[in-house]
Amino acid sequence: MKKLAIFLPNLKVGGAERVIATLANYFAKQPDLLVDIVLLEKTGNLIHELDKRVTVTDLDVKKMKQECFGLFKLRKYLLEQKPSSLLCVMWPLTIVGLLAKLLSFSKTNLVLSDHTTFSKSPWMQNKIKRLIFRLSVFLVYPFANHRLNVSDQASRDLEKLGWLKKNSITTIYNPINIYPGEITKSQRDIVSIITVGSLKWAKNHELLLDAMELVIKKLPNSQLLIVGDGERKPELQQRVAELGLENHVHFCGQQNPKELEFLYLSADLLVLSSHYEGFAMVILEAINYGVPVVSVDCDHGPREILADGEYGLLVPNYDVTELAEGIVVQCNKTHNVKKLRRRALDFSVDVIGLKYLEVL
Repeated sequence: MKKLAIFLPNLKVGGAERVIATLANYFAKQPDLLVDIVLLEKTGNLIHELDKRVTVTDLDVKKMKQECFGLFKLRKYLLEQKPSSLLCVMWPLTIVGLLAKLLSFSKTNLVLSDHTTFSKSPWMQNKIKRLIFRLSVFLVYPFANHRLNVSDQASRDLEKLGWLKKNSITTIYNPINIYPGEITKSQRDIVSIITVGSLKWAKNHELLLDAMELVIKKLPNSQLLIVGDGERKPELQQRVAELGLENHVHFCGQQNPKELEFLYLSADLLVLSSHYEGFAMVILEAINYGVPVVSVDCDHGPREILADGEYGLLVPNYDVTELAEGIVVQCNKTHNVKKLRRRALDFSVDVIGLKYLEVL
């Protein structure tokens, strides 16, 4: 039996964490493969969504901001458990994983996986932090057996940022569990628009709220459901009040998988207004449920998932008028649900999981 270890901070609800939970459950179904998720801290609701065959190892590192404390604990784990492969998810845990491998003289197949566009991150605007990041990637990543990212543009971005050779990072898109049921969209009195994501700067909910002020003038029966939680919630609620949108915008908070599924099945449109993305998993989730999409053409991910606009509408980023007009157009248009769902099949966990197994 081969053993696959997956190293990440925790299993709190987040894009990368949900992807890992999906992949771990897929890996656990493979014959002759043991799957162990190694966490800095054993916490997060996604733990309860894991297949019973997936084990979880707690390194018990409470200081989540200081990943270096997990280095020697991971080294000990590699010495004792001797996994065939180690998948390290998200910088700086990718750096910790490589150092732990070197210090343990382990022969494990080391795979580093990132899930974002680093050059767009606000903390990268700090020159010292940016230099530390670039040097760590340049000095460490070449020693891994494989390097992954979740979109082609994000892969090229990381290569450039880390002074790595072109095409030294492989793109493997995020997977999704395909919804098995039939989907029929019926006309309703209320046009339900949703956006899904953490309430943080990167998601740029302010742009969407400004667009909704214009949308309700043409679609007065429309409502926006904001799914997710985060530190910017008070500011966004204040913005809703300033725009007079209290009757049209509703904050739904974090939803469990069943609740989120219901919202997608009830939605007429998904809108993404982010400053940047690594992949834009919510777009994939939407088309999986046959929900049409309007997305800003941000870096990176939406254009690749939507195939340059074939499977959804792309509008210029930061343009409130274009976003509002796009929302109105998509809400008034008849959409081919089957076509959207066929596109989602390209990202099914069976397809993407095999690509992961090739490198693991």
